[in-house]
Amino acid sequence: MSSRLPPFSFPPAPVSRLSRCFSTTADGRIPLTRDWPHLLATLARLPHLAWQTRHHAARLIALDRLPALSAPHPGAHRADARGHLEFDFERWHVAWARVALCPCCESAGRIEVLNARGAEFMHLCAHPASAPTDWAETVAALNEGRPADLPPPDFAGSARFVLPGMPARSAQLGAAASRLIDLLRTLGENGHTLSVLLRTVEVSHRRRFHPAQVALRGSVLHAWSRPTTWQLALDAVVGLALEQTTEGVWLHAAGADDTVLMSFGPGAATGPDRQAWDHAVQALFPI
Repeated sequence: MSSRLPPFSFPPAPVSRLSRCFSTTADGRIPLTRDWPHLLATLARLPHLAWQTRHHAARLIALDRLPALSAPHPGAHRADARGHLEFDFERWHVAWARVALCPCCESAGRIEVLNARGAEFMHLCAHPASAPTDWAETVAALNEGRPADLPPPDFAGSARFVLPGMPARSAQLGAAASRLIDLLRTLGENGHTLSVLLRTVEVSHRRRFHPAQVALRGSVLHAWSRPTTWQLALDAVVGLALEQTTEGVWLHAAGADDTVLMSFGPGAATGPDRQAWDHAVQALFPI
């Protein structure tokens, strides 16, 4: 699957002998259950996981435990207790697993979740320190269906991701996308946090994050501080916009067709992190 973003690397997983055999497609894909709450609940029992939500121009990566979802309720929407991770299961189409070295993060294996357009919007990997045998046991608990029933790995056309539209009340800015670097460094150098939000129609993923490390590699902006990393392709950003919300001012990175690629907000509702955010936004993005 083509992407603007370079691979993200974790330390390699330990070598171990697998004790499970699976029926796979020719390219090694293992069909998984489409009972999405069960899939996520099984993965949430693992003590560690490397997981990311993504679209063509951004990734938001977490190296920690997958949050447990709220109790079942009518409809296809589910969220964690804080509402920082939300899913619309009606938009999910298929998931498969691999028990092999992941080319993205060099872990023992991965699960890829795709929409009906063939876009991989979520990617869940074994923790880099976990043994392949442990990951194989997890995959076995989720294995369901025939490999022959899986679609090809790239089975759709070009319009594969559906992103949220720019809020109507947002104010467009004349600032270049590279000003995001100044914002991150201002907050990071003074020990403050911010919130980062990546949304597609399938998933909304929000993290509180301290930008301890910030780098521009080619056209891709990287920011990281364990357990969170994110990447944004600045050449896909056509502008920036500010929105006043009940949580304070949010900054949106706009993509083509008036969509939102990634959003940034205060790290806390009150206190030093909120004050630092408000001050930095006012100084760097005056309206």
